[in-house]
Amino acid sequence: MLNVITIPVTPYQQNCRILVDDCANDAVCVDPGGDIPSILAALPAKALLSAIWITHSHIDHVSGVNALIGACDSPLHVVAHADDEINRKFLPQQANMMQFEYSGAFNVSQTVDHHDVVSVGDHEFQVLHTPGHAIGHVSLFLANTDNLYNAPMLLAGDALFQGSIGRTDLPGGNHQQLIASIQNELFCLPEQTVVCPGHGPNTTIGHEKKTNPFF
Repeated sequence: MLNVITIPVTPYQQNCRILVDDCANDAVCVDPGGDIPSILAALPAKALLSAIWITHSHIDHVSGVNALIGACDSPLHVVAHADDEINRKFLPQQANMMQFEYSGAFNVSQTVDHHDVVSVGDHEFQVLHTPGHAIGHVSLFLANTDNLYNAPMLLAGDALFQGSIGRTDLPGGNHQQLIASIQNELFCLPEQTVVCPGHGPNTTIGHEKKTNPFF
């Protein structure tokens, strides 16, 4: 089974997640925005953290990446969309503007694109390019229901929230592009899909299609 551990980090309460394949004891960390001691404390003792997956490189999602890499004995595979590089270039400015503690620059070891697959143990997530909140933003979809929620699940980053969508007033944001990303890539997923957003509580695709005021 795939276990999903959610750790809200930093004053922005960004939902960092640890995904653990209980059979393989393989683990990945999604969007380690900060508070690295809390993330490491939540990692199961037997699990080996092998990778960091990044939905998008805004400071509240990646400020702790370099610190997490430094805290681990074994190398971590860092995965992000190819277009996300432009966001990483401006992380120092983001940190200064938002008065954020930034642990430093990091390298991406694997760039992914739309419909690529990334895995933790035997669980394969499909990469969905969902720009609009940020250039190079991705959401990650798991069709396999052998997970904590017993349903398909989506790591939505800051594309889709319960009752809302990501802001588009930051550099690279585009409201119409975000609406299209959600309608074309996310709302076509099974309605029972559990949406795990970058901030706030989980929801489902079906609930958002019926009630989200932006649609």
